[in-house]
Amino acid sequence: MGEYNGLARTGEGLEEGLKRMLELKERVNDLAVADSRMFNPGWHSARDQCFMVEVCEAMIRCGIERAESRGGHWRLDHLDLDPDWGKHNLVSTLDGAEVRIEKRRATEMPPELAALIDDKPAVSQAALQITRA
Repeated sequence: MGEYNGLARTGEGLEEGLKRMLELKERVNDLAVADSRMFNPGWHSARDQCFMVEVCEAMIRCGIERAESRGGHWRLDHLDLDPDWGKHNLVSTLDGAEVRIEKRRATEMPPELAALIDDKPAVSQAALQITRA
């Protein structure tokens, strides 16, 4: 996740990260722990791996879908804010074993809160130089 879905990311890197995460998703289904699950930290750890892979897949899929830079989401191949994305959220759900991503209209921000938000690009030129170095 740090390599492909870190703070500064690209569409190409996200696609590679998704490919690798889907490979892990296949492997994690084969995890098994012997003995009882009672007082067995190995069982809980194996179960957590399944959940973590699902969460990571959802994060990567959302990063691919959101082709802009906003807040802590820096797309180095899409540096500008997209005003439409400021009005939407991505919601991830499970449909069986499949992670689904849906773009939903966000609740409108109250005017007093909107006045505090400065919609500048998420990536300053100085930060961009550091990430490219």
